[in-house]
Amino acid sequence: MAACMCMGCTVVSCTSAQWHPIDMNTVATASEDGTVRLWDVEVALERGDDAMSLNVNSGQKLVAVLRDAKGIKSGATCCAWHKDGQTIMCGA
Repeated sequence: MAACMCMGCTVVSCTSAQWHPIDMNTVATASEDGTVRLWDVEVALERGDDAMSLNVNSGQKLVAVLRDAKGIKSGATCCAWHKDGQTIMCGA
């Protein structure tokens, strides 16, 4: 995937995006910066934002940071929702 999130002055690549299986206004993204983010698409659409300009003002609902067993931040390569929508799995 192309670079899709702006983190201050640093643009990082989005490696995965998955729609929530039940709430069609929520999407999860995984990024090389080691984060998995949940977004409220309705807020982004109301602002007129597109997928290439999502930022913290665009309906970001949650940020989770992936860390390895030693506590070192690790890039997220993929994400997937459990079918019940209560759990998201991430790979690094």
